[in-house]
Amino acid sequence: MLPLIAVADRICIEGAIRPSAGPLVIFRSAELNPLNVETNATFGLVDTGQKKLLVTCQHVWDGYLEYRLKNPNAVLAACFGNGPVLISEDQKLAEDRDLDLVTFDMKPLVHACSQMKFQRIWRFPVTKSKPGEFIVCVGYPGKDVGRKISEREGRFDYAHLVCVVTEVTAHQVRLGESNNLHLVDNSGNEVPPVAYKGMSGSPCYKWSPNSPPELRGFLKAGQQSGDPI
Repeated sequence: MLPLIAVADRICIEGAIRPSAGPLVIFRSAELNPLNVETNATFGLVDTGQKKLLVTCQHVWDGYLEYRLKNPNAVLAACFGNGPVLISEDQKLAEDRDLDLVTFDMKPLVHACSQMKFQRIWRFPVTKSKPGEFIVCVGYPGKDVGRKISEREGRFDYAHLVCVVTEVTAHQVRLGESNNLHLVDNSGNEVPPVAYKGMSGSPCYKWSPNSPPELRGFLKAGQQSGDPI
């Protein structure tokens, strides 16, 4: 079972990791108004020391390209706090289907990220997770959970997740079981089971009360809270 996380600790955790994640949105056209939102995922911002990157899941990018084949006017945009900003295919640096990751160069858009935070990676390769390690992440669930759309606004509520590493393989880390997941809403209240759709690409960090969060990976897949991730 997870230890009880004090309100002050939860606020510290969110304050440390939430500015490095945001909604990644597929719009039906370049007219970036709320009613043109088709779906959303989540991105993470990373500073390698040499480049500043936007990272999400490869399957998110593939889903966008597939949707664009049917809807050529579709665009992809990231929400950095001052409204959506287009992400260009020219910014794509690398993709890896085994890792289910794709990276984009943020140099052209650093000016748009003044309200965000790039999580610095201090060592490569990134330290591998171990069973029993606590993982925290913030992501943006999709329709009917976190995404609220109206004519006047597009609102994306985040979910803050705390879980435990149960298995580590070459390319994946398995997180959580029904008895050790902890999910809260924007106000810190525990919420009933929700679908993880929309949280793909959420950056995941090792959590320890006595050290800063350390990037461990990105949320790939899960059915709903209470199920393994």
